[in-house]
Amino acid sequence: MSVVSFLFAGVYIMMENNANPVTSVLIDEKKIKVNSSVYELSKISKFAYLSDNEKVVMLRIFPKKSIATIIDIPFTEEVDTVALKEFLETRIEFDSDADWGKSDRLIHAMRL
Repeated sequence: MSVVSFLFAGVYIMMENNANPVTSVLIDEKKIKVNSSVYELSKISKFAYLSDNEKVVMLRIFPKKSIATIIDIPFTEEVDTVALKEFLETRIEFDSDADWGKSDRLIHAMRL
Protein backbone atom coordinates (compact mmCIF):
# COMPACT_ATOMS: atom_id res chain seq x y z
CA MET A 1 0.00 0.00 0.00
CA SER A 2 2.84 2.43 0.76
CA VAL A 3 4.43 1.75 -2.65
CA VAL A 4 1.16 2.65 -4.38
CA SER A 5 0.89 5.82 -2.28
CA PHE A 6 4.42 6.86 -3.31
CA LEU A 7 3.62 6.18 -6.97
CA PHE A 8 0.49 8.35 -6.83
CA ALA A 9 2.44 11.12 -5.06
CA GLY A 10 5.19 10.94 -7.68
CA VAL A 11 2.74 11.10 -10.57
CA TYR A 12 0.95 14.05 -8.96
CA ILE A 13 4.22 15.96 -8.47
CA MET A 14 5.26 15.28 -12.07
CA MET A 15 1.91 16.53 -13.38
CA GLU A 16 2.11 19.71 -11.30
CA ASN A 17 5.67 20.42 -12.48
CA ASN A 18 4.60 20.15 -16.14
CA ALA A 19 1.77 22.68 -15.81
CA ASN A 20 2.22 25.76 -17.99
CA PRO A 21 3.27 28.79 -15.96
CA VAL A 22 1.19 31.94 -16.27
CA THR A 23 3.05 34.65 -18.18
CA SER A 24 2.07 38.28 -17.70
CA VAL A 25 2.72 40.39 -20.82
CA LEU A 26 2.22 44.13 -21.28
CA ILE A 27 2.95 45.77 -24.63
CA ASP A 28 2.88 49.53 -25.19
CA GLU A 29 4.43 52.08 -27.58
CA LYS A 30 7.93 51.87 -26.04
CA LYS A 31 8.38 48.47 -24.39
CA ILE A 32 7.34 44.87 -23.93
CA LYS A 33 7.13 43.71 -20.33
CA VAL A 34 7.18 39.94 -19.76
CA ASN A 35 6.61 39.15 -16.09
CA SER A 36 9.34 41.29 -14.44
CA SER A 37 11.60 41.65 -17.52
CA VAL A 38 11.33 44.77 -19.66
CA TYR A 39 12.43 44.87 -23.32
CA GLU A 40 12.55 48.25 -25.07
CA LEU A 41 11.18 48.19 -28.61
CA SER A 42 14.23 50.17 -29.78
CA LYS A 43 16.41 47.18 -28.78
CA ILE A 44 14.34 44.62 -30.69
CA SER A 45 15.25 43.96 -34.32
CA LYS A 46 12.21 41.96 -35.44
CA PHE A 47 9.37 39.71 -34.36
CA ALA A 48 7.66 36.66 -35.81
CA TYR A 49 4.61 34.50 -35.30
CA LEU A 50 5.07 30.75 -34.96
CA SER A 51 2.19 28.54 -36.03
CA ASP A 52 1.09 25.00 -35.25
CA ASN A 53 -1.40 23.49 -37.71
CA GLU A 54 -2.23 26.91 -39.20
CA LYS A 55 -2.95 28.36 -35.74
CA VAL A 56 -0.68 31.10 -34.38
CA VAL A 57 0.59 29.88 -31.02
CA MET A 58 3.66 31.94 -30.19
CA LEU A 59 5.20 35.40 -30.51
CA ARG A 60 8.97 35.26 -31.07
CA ILE A 61 11.01 38.39 -30.39
CA PHE A 62 14.54 38.80 -31.78
CA PRO A 63 16.77 41.28 -29.89
CA LYS A 64 19.28 43.44 -31.81
CA LYS A 65 22.21 42.08 -29.78
CA SER A 66 23.27 38.74 -31.16
CA ILE A 67 24.29 37.43 -27.73
CA ALA A 68 20.88 38.14 -26.21
CA THR A 69 18.38 35.31 -26.06
CA ILE A 70 15.35 35.04 -28.30
CA ILE A 71 12.12 35.56 -26.37
CA ASP A 72 9.15 33.27 -26.98
CA ILE A 73 5.75 34.29 -25.64
CA PRO A 74 2.90 31.76 -25.94
CA PHE A 75 -0.53 33.06 -26.97
CA THR A 76 -3.80 32.36 -25.22
CA GLU A 77 -7.21 32.35 -26.88
CA GLU A 78 -7.93 35.90 -25.64
CA VAL A 79 -5.14 37.51 -27.68
CA ASP A 80 -6.16 39.21 -30.93
CA THR A 81 -3.10 38.18 -32.96
CA VAL A 82 -4.09 40.24 -36.01
CA ALA A 83 -4.40 43.49 -34.04
CA LEU A 84 -1.16 42.76 -32.18
CA LYS A 85 0.69 42.13 -35.45
CA GLU A 86 -0.64 45.38 -36.94
CA PHE A 87 0.44 47.31 -33.83
CA LEU A 88 3.93 45.80 -33.67
CA GLU A 89 4.55 46.19 -37.42
CA THR A 90 4.37 49.97 -37.01
CA ARG A 91 7.35 49.79 -34.63
CA ILE A 92 9.33 46.61 -35.43
CA GLU A 93 10.05 44.59 -38.57
CA PHE A 94 7.93 41.45 -39.03
CA ASP A 95 9.83 38.28 -40.04
CA SER A 96 7.45 36.22 -42.16
CA ASP A 97 10.12 33.55 -42.81
CA ALA A 98 10.69 32.56 -39.17
CA ASP A 99 9.88 28.96 -38.38
CA TRP A 100 10.30 26.42 -35.62
CA GLY A 101 13.87 25.17 -35.23
CA LYS A 102 14.68 21.50 -34.73
CA SER A 103 15.03 21.89 -30.97
CA ASP A 104 11.80 23.94 -30.86
CA ARG A 105 9.92 21.17 -32.67
CA LEU A 106 11.26 18.57 -30.24
CA ILE A 107 10.34 20.66 -27.19
CA HIS A 108 6.89 21.44 -28.60
CA ALA A 109 6.25 17.78 -29.48
CA MET A 110 7.23 16.65 -25.99
CA ARG A 111 5.14 19.49 -24.50
CA LEU A 112 7.98 20.74 -22.32
